[in-house]
Amino acid sequence: ELARLRDQHATWAQQAAQLWSRAGIAAGAHVLDLGCGPGFTTRALADVVGEDGRVVGRDISTRFLNHLDGRRARQGYPQIETSIGDVEEYDEGLGTFDFVYARWVFCWLDDPAAAFAAAARYLKPGGALVLQEYLDWGSMRVLPRSAPFERAVDACMQSFGEGPGTIDIARGFPDAAREHGLVLEHFAPIARVGAVGSPEWQWIGAFIDSYVPRLVEFDFITEEEVAEMRAAWAACEREGSAYLYTPVMADAVFRKSSVPTP
Repeated sequence: ELARLRDQHATWAQQAAQLWSRAGIAAGAHVLDLGCGPGFTTRALADVVGEDGRVVGRDISTRFLNHLDGRRARQGYPQIETSIGDVEEYDEGLGTFDFVYARWVFCWLDDPAAAFAAAARYLKPGGALVLQEYLDWGSMRVLPRSAPFERAVDACMQSFGEGPGTIDIARGFPDAAREHGLVLEHFAPIARVGAVGSPEWQWIGAFIDSYVPRLVEFDFITEEEVAEMRAAWAACEREGSAYLYTPVMADAVFRKSSVPTP
């Protein structure tokens, strides 16, 4: 799982860095990395803010935070701190931040509104909540189109619909901004296409290989359909001429008013 998350981060690292720059994250900034997992984005943010900055990685997983703490100690990141806790809960002890960042976190939450509210409270006046979340996960396709792959995508969407969270949560960003007193100053769809063997192809390949078979026991897909999907995917890799249109993401920057609330 660590390897999959590392590769996933690498696939989206440039996109994240561009969004951080647009939002204004720079040397000396204080950043809260919500749902940081094992800390790949936390360390990347630490490189941006430098030793004069501060990055707090907050996650509910002790194992992930232990991994991050170990890397921090070995690689020398004095600007990194870790915080155990639910991202939907506000922790006053963490203080305030110039920026709060999360990627693929709010879409899995039972109560994303609570996470928005907490993030807004963490922000200093003029600070920004910076999010990268799904806008249209079900739009993913293999090109030329593959019926077995699209059946697997449909099964994933069914499972997301019956589980916690809202997979295409970015569709609600304008409403969330109004509800939590933030200004949605940047909101842009991100659609990527990758050839066989590209980072995009490998990112989705690792996900479907681990996730889709688990849906058999919940009757979202059959074992035969999983076998057909894997065979179609393998055929694409052998032929080498296919492309993958990834789930559509959204980059968003929510700005808090620079005038403190009385």
